[in-house]
Amino acid sequence: MIPAQDLVERGLDTAAAAGADGCIVLVDEGSHADVRFALNRTTTNGVHRARSVSVIAIEGASVGSASRSGAIGDDGVVEMVESALADARQAPPAEDAFPLVEAGEAPEESRPYGLEPGLTDATVLEGVLSALAGVFRRAEV
Repeated sequence: MIPAQDLVERGLDTAAAAGADGCIVLVDEGSHADVRFALNRTTTNGVHRARSVSVIAIEGASVGSASRSGAIGDDGVVEMVESALADARQAPPAEDAFPLVEAGEAPEESRPYGLEPGLTDATVLEGVLSALAGVFRRAEV
């Protein structure tokens, strides 16, 4: 999967090249671990990742947006920017429009932009699985 930061940069570059007055690209990454039980035994284990991307394009005082979930690559984010920008160009001006916040220094407590997202793996469930193993053994008797 293409890194989230690359999607953001590709979206912002596409919007700038298309003449957008502003653009926001939000990438939400998630992961979770699953364990299923049947007949007092684990039957299925797995780790899943998920991604959703939202693009908000600004043209003058008008705004358009596009959102998708799943495996989104360079082409997908370009299509999203184009769609959001087309919507913004057809939308009436927002009554509550105001300028975007200018780029600046991130607060010290913020997570560095270039880091990969944290991933969940099956080890987070080891304590639960260990505790259940004893209970399942007793249930077999």
